[in-house]
Amino acid sequence: MDTFALHPSDPSWEEPRWGETHIIRPFNCDHSANVNAGRANADEPWKFTERAKALDEAASKLNYLSASNSPLADVQTFLTEWEDSAANIQPNALAWFNDSNAIRNACTNDSREVVHLLLDKGLQPDALAISCAKKNWKETGDSYLIKLLVDSGWDINEPINDNTPPLMSLSRGADPKASSLSGDTVMQRAASYASLDTLKLLAGHGGSVVDGALVVQASYRHTLGVPGRLELVQYLLDQGAPTNAFYMENRNKAIQSCEAMLMGRQNALHFAIWGGKSDMVKLLLDRGAEQVSTCSAMKTDRHPMSPLELAEKYRVKDNVALLEEAG
Repeated sequence: MDTFALHPSDPSWEEPRWGETHIIRPFNCDHSANVNAGRANADEPWKFTERAKALDEAASKLNYLSASNSPLADVQTFLTEWEDSAANIQPNALAWFNDSNAIRNACTNDSREVVHLLLDKGLQPDALAISCAKKNWKETGDSYLIKLLVDSGWDINEPINDNTPPLMSLSRGADPKASSLSGDTVMQRAASYASLDTLKLLAGHGGSVVDGALVVQASYRHTLGVPGRLELVQYLLDQGAPTNAFYMENRNKAIQSCEAMLMGRQNALHFAIWGGKSDMVKLLLDRGAEQVSTCSAMKTDRHPMSPLELAEKYRVKDNVALLEEAG
C-alpha cells in the first residue's frame, strides 16, 4: 500500500485509465488530452508502470465481482485488501475503482447491498450508473436505486449524456428548463413520453411550453403509438406552443447524430401525415398548421415534398382529404 501515491499532486500518482483501456469509446470522442497522462513512456502510450498495472488489475477485479453478481462478502473481502488502518480505500486505488463500471454493474444486477458498500467506501455514481438505475426503476417501478445514487451526491441537474437531459425530481431541486449538451430538454422528453399532468406540473414550475418544439416532439411520438399525445398537443397549443416548429431545430448543430440524418426537416404535420394519424392531422390543421413548408427526410428519399404530396405518397385517403379541404 505504501507504494501508491496519496494525492494527485504526488509524482508517483497514477492517473486512472481503466475506462480508457477497457471501454469502447464512440468514434468521434476526443480523448487526446488524456492519452499520455501518467503514462510511463509517451512513445509507448499503452505501456503501464508496475503501479499502474497493479491498479488496473485491482479495478478489473472489482469490476468482475460486481458484474458477476458476486456475494457481498466477496466484494468486502476484496476492498479490505485496499484499505488503510482507518478502513479507508487507498486514494489512488479509489480513483481507479471510480473509473471502472463497478457501481453500474451492481445497479444492473440490482445488487443493493453492493451498491451501498461501494458508495460507503467512497465510489461515486457516474452517468452510466444513473442510466442503469433509471432503467431498473422503469422496469420494476422501484425507485430505490436511483434515490440511493442521488442521495450519494449525483447532481440532479446533470445531463445523463450528450443526448439525454437530467433526471427530473422537483422535490430535489431539479430544473425543468435543463437540457443535455445536444439541446434535448426536460420539457421535450415530457412532451414525448410523460402524462399531461406531469407536463402541466413541469410548466407550473418554470418549464417553457413555447420553446423546444414540443408539439413536433409529441406528434412524432404519436406516430409511434405513445399514448396521450393528442390531448397533450391540444394543451400545448392552448398554451401558445408553436404549431409549425421543426424537429431538432433547437439542437446543438455542433453535435451531429444519426437521428439528424434520419429525420431531416420535418414538422408536426409531416410526422402525422406519414404516420397515418388523421386525428393529429385534423387537430393541427384546425389550429393553423401551414401547408407550405416541405418535408425532406429519409421518408421522402431526401426529396422535398409538400404535406399533400407526402399524404399522396403514403396513400392515407383521410389525410389527403383533410389537406385538400384545408386548402
